[in-house]
Amino acid sequence: MASKWTNVEFLREKLKDPTIDSCTLESMKGAGGNSGVMNRLMVTYNNGLTTSYVLKVNSERTEQAATVGLPREALFYEQFAPKIQNIVPRTFYSQGNMKAGTKAIVLEDLSVLNKDGYDYVQLGLYFTAHSPLNWEKAQKGEMDPLMLSGDKIEELMSKAFECGADLHALYWNDTAMAQDKDLDWLRGHDWYRGEGKDTWQASQSLVHNIWKSGTMSISGWDPKFVSLLETSLTKVNWDDFQNRIHNTAFTLVHGDFHPGNFMVARKKDSNNVIFGDVKLMDWEVVGIGCGPQDMGQFVISHVPLETRRKLEKQVFREAYYDKLVEKLKAKNVEKIPTFEECWHEYVYGGVERWVWLLVICNSIFPKPAGDYFYNQVKDFANDHGVNIETIGMPRA
Repeated sequence: MASKWTNVEFLREKLKDPTIDSCTLESMKGAGGNSGVMNRLMVTYNNGLTTSYVLKVNSERTEQAATVGLPREALFYEQFAPKIQNIVPRTFYSQGNMKAGTKAIVLEDLSVLNKDGYDYVQLGLYFTAHSPLNWEKAQKGEMDPLMLSGDKIEELMSKAFECGADLHALYWNDTAMAQDKDLDWLRGHDWYRGEGKDTWQASQSLVHNIWKSGTMSISGWDPKFVSLLETSLTKVNWDDFQNRIHNTAFTLVHGDFHPGNFMVARKKDSNNVIFGDVKLMDWEVVGIGCGPQDMGQFVISHVPLETRRKLEKQVFREAYYDKLVEKLKAKNVEKIPTFEECWHEYVYGGVERWVWLLVICNSIFPKPAGDYFYNQVKDFANDHGVNIETIGMPRA
């Protein structure tokens, strides 16, 4: 699906640039995750100058892409990215078709050194060898001492949480967005109108059926945590779900908010590294939901245990909550959330989202990775007093 982009006439039309002379494709193997294919477009212009872009298309499995709605990423870049240009890459072309399961997105190439001496690298690289994102890189010796030290986690967590505040403030409790049927491509959008029960139930049935199938590898898991997970699964109820979402603040959410989906501007200065802005990538599950839940998903995903215990409340308050409130007040939002309300959703949104994700991940990943996420969720839940009485249903 990417090869047609080397056709000069096609590329000129899509990028609206008649000065393009030629183009080649360079594979970005390993990028794009399991659901996308990424290539670097190497473009030469009539004046001899060259530049590069990143082209992201879905894999050949278009039927599967349509079923899970992966083309929504392209629709996000087309319709929402212009409003949050500070936290996303510059978009040159974006087209998605939810029914056909196809998408094509052309973005700026963040790996190119800019005029100020910064390039962009994956933010998750600095979350030590603790993170499964970095296991293979650490084994191959591809991580430098600063990446392995964890010394930059607080700074980078803060940047990511500030990015979350920027995103969530934009449509905080925006009823016009929630009621706009033209936005039903957003994940969970119709649920906020009391519709789409079948798709919601399918999402919940997916994890319930995996769990009941007995195919998950849970040997060595704490029985107390297993009971917590099973209790959450028994609480699935559409009416209870509707009650929660209509009594909790909602906004536009990323849905897969973790360090591996961020790029951070980096400038190497002698033995030091200076970080600049961050860009949030991979919007395939963008939707409507609980903002602070994104933050909970972030720390459970890849933050080392002791680092999380030391930093989470301070970073959540200063980098996320305080920034969010500042932006909401500037927009004259009528009801400003309290810290306690946001913290509750950070805790329970994080755990309940990860109950759903844990079942999926454990059925897909090798046991070491599945056990890693089990420990991350278990320790977070224990630290925050989440128990069988207080836990809610999984958040699909």
